[in-house]
Amino acid sequence: MNEYVPRHMESTILTAHSQFKVVFLGGPRQVGKTTMLKRLADRLGMRYVTLDNLTERELALSDPQLFLQRYQSPLLIDEIQYAPGLFSAIKEIVDLSPENGQFWLTGSQQFSIMKGVQETLAGRIVILELLGLSERERTLSKMNLPFEINRIENGKPGDMRVDVLYEKIFTGSFPVFSHKNPPNREQFYNSYIQTYIDRDIAALSGIGKVAEFHAFMRACAARTGQVLNISDVARDADVSPVTAKEWLSLMIGTGHVLLLPAYHSNRLKREIKAPKLHFLDTGLASYLLRFPTASTLEASMYAGGFFESFVVAQIYKSYLNAGKTAPIYHYRDSQKREVDIVIEHADGLELIECKRSTRFKPADDLKHITYLKQKVVVKNSAVISLIDSSLVTNQYSYIPLGLL
Repeated sequence: MNEYVPRHMESTILTAHSQFKVVFLGGPRQVGKTTMLKRLADRLGMRYVTLDNLTERELALSDPQLFLQRYQSPLLIDEIQYAPGLFSAIKEIVDLSPENGQFWLTGSQQFSIMKGVQETLAGRIVILELLGLSERERTLSKMNLPFEINRIENGKPGDMRVDVLYEKIFTGSFPVFSHKNPPNREQFYNSYIQTYIDRDIAALSGIGKVAEFHAFMRACAARTGQVLNISDVARDADVSPVTAKEWLSLMIGTGHVLLLPAYHSNRLKREIKAPKLHFLDTGLASYLLRFPTASTLEASMYAGGFFESFVVAQIYKSYLNAGKTAPIYHYRDSQKREVDIVIEHADGLELIECKRSTRFKPADDLKHITYLKQKVVVKNSAVISLIDSSLVTNQYSYIPLGLL
């Protein structure tokens, strides 16, 4: 426990506990959901049971009411997707009392349980998602608000030299890598894929062709930070486009992949409607592509896409950790004008370019942002890059990645 990294989600969980009868926390395996919730549950005097335990799972499946009599609320139930029949039994209990904070639930397969949650516990539950450590959490930053440009333009950036950055990208964001004695990276990811992805995605979703699914994951990893063409992914994985769409939805539902929607407006024309694909853990993506070292990744044709996905993941996590929906998009049109990140606010857009550079080249870096400013209401705009310190003028802002 002494190696525990405080999670920004903690305050969001405690607030939700006071406002809702049931709190559900989803996210991939091994990102620290159970560790965090058990610490908070102990503080609040809540009981704990995991359905990874086959005996407990059997009781929850065969007699949900008896299970909940044995483990009375307030109760933390881990991996509830193994016993979806519990949702109706939980509804019966929470409807008998106006008290909030009766149940906390976790699950690693949101695609398999969201239907049950939404149909059974609507109005009684808040749904949150935890991912791997953000850079804010890794550096013990107290900043726990969703990303906005004007919140981070000042301050002392953390170390983000290119070699340091790609070591972070290569290693990934699973909390275990922040321990004093982290596991061997190759062994961890090999085990992760076999134990969790194969079991949770392949087994629970009825996928029989595990080797083909691995090829599909590699095809997706090769496209992190790129506009998605599902037909190309299907071709490289040697599966049908229909199968590729189904499998991609599973990768999204388990919190491994984010599809960043294309931004569109009535004031813009000829936008590309396809989303961008981003792996939310770049360590997993780099393992799937079999890079042997961080330096080989940094020198590869994939380096720019991985850099962009790393930035997107930090911004996305800042919203999730605060319990907010992330209003994040990308922009690209038929003239190949593109902006990497578009964040939509009520009073205008924030436009962000991700540049893997230590130089200031505003004429080149901001030309597509400048074009969009003529078409839509823009609140702020910036370039996030590997510079050492912020540069802010009336026309543009450059923000060091280490301030993210």
